[in-house]
Amino acid sequence: MSVLIYGPNQVNLKFDGNQVLAHLQAATNRRFAEGRGYFLTMSGTGDDGRELRVSYWMRPGIPLLFSYDAEEITGEPAQPVEVTDDTVDVLVEVMDRPLGVIFGFSPEHGNYVPFVHGEPPTTGNAD
Repeated sequence: MSVLIYGPNQVNLKFDGNQVLAHLQAATNRRFAEGRGYFLTMSGTGDDGRELRVSYWMRPGIPLLFSYDAEEITGEPAQPVEVTDDTVDVLVEVMDRPLGVIFGFSPEHGNYVPFVHGEPPTTGNAD
């Protein structure tokens, strides 16, 4: 499991594999080079079993550490990640949305999906 370690309190944000985190790192680098921050919204299950959604404000100047798996689950060396400009462009575009980049939210697939592009659905009736 790859991990983004965020802030002076070293909050661990876990990702399944290296692919998603590598693209997030490239998009974060591009965004920070412009001097701009973004929200990273995570959804999952807390230690007590309750569903959580937490948004982190990512900005230049706050310590970040990207930690990648060196081995696959099988024990084989991890394969190199090919970072594609198209995927990085999508992430940078999504960073302008109110909830920013969203990981782990999908009512159709339970609490964890590696990446969801778009805003979570609203609940209730629309007038």
